[in-house]
Amino acid sequence: MENIEKIKKIEKDPTYLSERLKDMGVDDYVLNKYKDLIENIEFININLDSHAGKVHLKMVGALFSRMENDKTFLKNIIKNVELEEVGKIDVSDYSSGEDADSEELFALTGMAAENIDLDIGTNRRVNKVDCYLKSGNCISFTLSADLHRVGDEESNSSQEKSVFESDFGQENPVLQKYYGYFKKDFDGQDSRFIAKEYLPGKNISHYLNGLSNNDESLLDISDLSSDLAYSMAYLYKKGNGELVSDLKLENIIYNYEDSNEVEYSCRVCDNSGFYSENQKRKSAYQILAHLQSLLSIFNNKKMLFLRDNKNVEIETKQEDVINAYLDSFLENLDAGSMAVFKNNIKDILNNPSDKDIFEIDKDILEYASDYLDFFK
Repeated sequence: MENIEKIKKIEKDPTYLSERLKDMGVDDYVLNKYKDLIENIEFININLDSHAGKVHLKMVGALFSRMENDKTFLKNIIKNVELEEVGKIDVSDYSSGEDADSEELFALTGMAAENIDLDIGTNRRVNKVDCYLKSGNCISFTLSADLHRVGDEESNSSQEKSVFESDFGQENPVLQKYYGYFKKDFDGQDSRFIAKEYLPGKNISHYLNGLSNNDESLLDISDLSSDLAYSMAYLYKKGNGELVSDLKLENIIYNYEDSNEVEYSCRVCDNSGFYSENQKRKSAYQILAHLQSLLSIFNNKKMLFLRDNKNVEIETKQEDVINAYLDSFLENLDAGSMAVFKNNIKDILNNPSDKDIFEIDKDILEYASDYLDFFK
């Protein structure tokens, strides 16, 4: 109940947050100018006195800190809107539950881990920020904060910034839109924050885990495989056979509700920068890793379905999943990227190495290699 009391305290004392931000070094000019807005910030799933709450405070402090152009980070994020037009801000914690602020808060907000849309991982905490305009519109974005004190080379946010600012990241519809990066000293050590577009949907792992154990869901996995491969083919071509790293299924959002209305229904919400050394080999491995993950989920759901429905013939086979992925991926490559992919698959098959980043079943590797030989 302590956390609920904390929410009540903020509601009763509208200056509470301003005082905390002032203690963090947010300047008086900003606090006075945006006093009404700061008093209308609502925290959802957040106890500011918890260990995680300190990170959330820094994230809000970053939003109201001034950058080199003398504008606040928040103003630089929502470039075409004056902060005076914002009437209320909701800050939601997309926590995996591992560092959940309280069971009471989860019950209060109705949020549960399986409904979370964004991957958190162990290196960053992610907030969804909803800015409600006085006109009735809403601008939403995600704000990520690094959890560890590391150099730029080890910082997920710093490396992701380098991706967005590269030729690969420019005008890239498969990546989230990039809204800004901020490095701020709050407690004698630099903190890093990156703001990006909020993507509707669920990350692919949560989406697949939420499917029922039936034949229709197995077909859904095959359909998703095709959609995912379509997005990966675009990235692979744009990178000339090199992908960004950390493209696990948890880091890709599937916009399943509008999948027939958007060109890329699978979009990347997090990455860890570019691969270093053997980039093309590692990128080919990433494609195989997607196949392996999808097949693992498919076969697990198939097993559970057959356990409860004996003597039922399943129409969707695992070959349908792998073929859907490979067909969609290969059909959308150009000749150059196709040659790069084929050469690296053959190299992985013929020259295994202990330094490879994924362990891929040999059956999958051989299937993909044979498929490439006959693909036209």
